This record gives sequence, C-alpha cells and structure tokens, in this order.
Amino acid sequence: MASRQNAFQANAAGRGGPDPAKYAALSAGQAAAVPHVAARELGAAAYAIRASVPADRAARARATERQ
Repeated sequence: MASRQNAFQANAAGRGGPDPAKYAALSAGQAAAVPHVAARELGAAAYAIRASVPADRAARARATERQ
C-alpha cells in the first residue's frame, strides 16, 4: 500500500504546475505505482518523455531568438 500512497503524493505534487514539472511529477507517480500495478511502467516512460518536450521547445525558441 505504500507504493499507492507515494504515487498519490507524486501525482498531487504535479497539479497546477508548469507542464515540465507536472509531467515529471506524474512520471514519478507512475513509477511509484509500478509495484501496485505493473502496467504503470509504460505510463512513467510516457510522462517522462512529455516532461522533456516543452523544455526542448522553450530552449529552441530561445536559441532562435538569439540568432
């Protein structure tokens, strides 16, 4: 049951935050839930990817502005 509580806490931490932080917290929540439900491991990977995409877009936009 501890894995479920950890997952709930991680998911709650991401609510209302900017997308990269939200998706990182959701990824952690999915990873914490793996012992509870094995299929969550795929969700953790998907959220981790989504967490990196907005940051990449922002970095590209800043690089474009500097050019």
